[in-house]
Amino acid sequence: MKNYFFTISLFAFIYCQDYSLSFDGLNDYIAISDNNSLDIIDGITITAWIKGSNWQNLEANAILAKRNFSGDDLINYQFCVSTEGYLRFGFSSDEYNYDHWITDDSIKLELNTWYFVAVTYDRNYVRLYVNGNEVYSKFENDPLEPNSNTLSIGRVIRDNNSDYAEWQGSLSDITLWNNALSIENLHSIMINTIDLSHQNLIAFWDFDSETENLLNDNSGNNNHGLIYGAEWSTEIPNILTYGCTDPYAINYNINSNWDDGSCVYNDNGDFSLSFDGVDDWIEAQSINLTGFAYTIQTWIKISPVDFPHQTNIIDAYEISGDNRRWGIYIGGTEDHYGKVAISGPGDLMSNERIDDDEWHHVALTRDINGIYNLYIDGIINASDNTDINFDLNNGHSIKIGSGHDFFGTRFMECTIDEIQICLIDRYQSNFSPTRNFEIDEYTLLSYKFIGGSNGDVPNVAIDFSGNDNHGNIYGGATLIENYQGCTDELACNYNEEATESDDSCDYTCHNNGDYSLSFDGLDDYVEITNNNFDNLAGNSISVTIDYTPISFIPTTNSNVNMIIRKQKSFRLELLPDNRIRGCIHNINNYECVTSDIHLNDNQKYSILFDYDLSYLKLYIDGVLNSQQSSSIIMTLIPTEKVTIGNSFWYAEEDLTYYSRCLLDNLKLHINNEIILDFKFNEGPYSDRVVDYSGNENHGTINGATWELNDLNPNLHSVPNEFSTIQEAIDTNDVLKNEIIENEQ
Repeated sequence: MKNYFFTISLFAFIYCQDYSLSFDGLNDYIAISDNNSLDIIDGITITAWIKGSNWQNLEANAILAKRNFSGDDLINYQFCVSTEGYLRFGFSSDEYNYDHWITDDSIKLELNTWYFVAVTYDRNYVRLYVNGNEVYSKFENDPLEPNSNTLSIGRVIRDNNSDYAEWQGSLSDITLWNNALSIENLHSIMINTIDLSHQNLIAFWDFDSETENLLNDNSGNNNHGLIYGAEWSTEIPNILTYGCTDPYAINYNINSNWDDGSCVYNDNGDFSLSFDGVDDWIEAQSINLTGFAYTIQTWIKISPVDFPHQTNIIDAYEISGDNRRWGIYIGGTEDHYGKVAISGPGDLMSNERIDDDEWHHVALTRDINGIYNLYIDGIINASDNTDINFDLNNGHSIKIGSGHDFFGTRFMECTIDEIQICLIDRYQSNFSPTRNFEIDEYTLLSYKFIGGSNGDVPNVAIDFSGNDNHGNIYGGATLIENYQGCTDELACNYNEEATESDDSCDYTCHNNGDYSLSFDGLDDYVEITNNNFDNLAGNSISVTIDYTPISFIPTTNSNVNMIIRKQKSFRLELLPDNRIRGCIHNINNYECVTSDIHLNDNQKYSILFDYDLSYLKLYIDGVLNSQQSSSIIMTLIPTEKVTIGNSFWYAEEDLTYYSRCLLDNLKLHINNEIILDFKFNEGPYSDRVVDYSGNENHGTINGATWELNDLNPNLHSVPNEFSTIQEAIDTNDVLKNEIIENEQ
């Protein structure tokens, strides 16, 4: 994002660009005698106003250089334009001639056009700038190697004085510093404001004095230059007029010729963009991510895939077999079926499919060490490590919703809410995704889809980052207005018009009284079908439940009665001797903690099973009963569902673990965040257990029946002829009336 802040020092020199020097490319140059101030090692900044009339000189067109290029060539520093018109900076880092060349090949400089160009280096990054905007950066940490050569402008001076890198065009107002200036400092220089008292200013050639053969240094360091051949000219860079230069902004200023970062964009509501899977896509200019840390993130909703091969959410490649590419795609029915994966360097794929017609946040990050992480809904699904300097720049445009030509053009039916690219790894661990992505100085592209005054789809995807990376929309993709509200159909306040949940769902209408769920030990269980437990892996967990064992049911396998279980993740169970056991799984390995006490049948207990990544603990009726140290890492098998009152072992009925018990008030937390909240108050006729947590982890009842809880268990023990208080109530009018009286 272009954020510009200008500070004028009391010692600032506000200069007027009265002249430039014109170079014909034939023996025209300026020579500055070598001295210690020009030998730069740990940091450098060079700025200049340039206008080229020809980029065809051998290898480079020199702006400023301290290089010999004869015999043992040592480049202390060289700032130039390549023969193709791209900005370049080079230096040597040791006596063995190890040269570093950094080239921005994203912005081609036009001929006969004035540009303000700059390079900075701080032994961390080399950064190249055009017209006040950073256009390229690359990690470097070697020192610059000084030499005894003459400093030259408009040419590289050789010992034999032969031609090399001759500038053809005009140059004006050049500065040299022995530190890396901030972008704010560069903007100040660009608007003709320089602090002459700055201790790091080495030279300031302001081209404001038409002396025949002398170019004055106004820094006070006497780095004056002798002019050879170049001629003075009154042609100077245009006077800068600041304002918003983006015609898509609502405050666009047609008279501005330099963008001051003030652009504001219209936001006509909250919309998503729907792609029809036939011919819809977005296309934007190329972005080079080589050498950068970065984050690509989006919100996407897609129905079950019906296309055979991978189709991209966002990509920057066209040609099969070219690894110089990056992209995020959805697998087709014949490859990675509905899962998210990346193309280019690295090999990442999500743990599970996202083609469920629900909104998902997808983020791909790379840090400065080249470590990739793929996040789905804020949870790391895969990681890989690649070379940070692997070339990702193929010059292809960015395409969203596919539209790339890779074994034939492919399109994808989906809906995208936001999409963003930024030069920072925003996420280093699991996180909670939010809407309205942050836009800051690291943001390169940030699309939010806005509606026009008549509701028609605009043909341009507006880049809210301020970097003018707008995209053209093709095929007639349609806008869908986003409505926030409760999206859970089981909630009391379900809003069928809502397209996005606002966490407002209310479930109190399901409270039909104080009930428990009774399991007969034969074929009763509850299955949680939504299975929204994606962040189980590697995290802490706690399970609390009110549990009443009735009698142990012997089983043919492990001889346990299951209370709650997610295969290969965790389980809470009753042993044959009526002790409670809680276990955490890492695939086929597991560690457990077992209670010291034996539970009494027909007595209610409050059970808490807790794992904090250091200890497995069991609390009974609020008192710590047993603990076991453990560092096991819990795993997640996404296809395994959570079951209550039973656990199926690969659907083999003879390996099930049914329980005969009463269950009430079940809560499950992951990393102290509630994921499941069953109150068991939906009786007496409901075939569902409602999840009050808001995560829609509702349960389907299979066989288990509702039991009305005894309001005063101390007064109403179950008569011997009945197995439960509910059975006694239903068949004994005296007991029923007594309960009614107690309620009153």
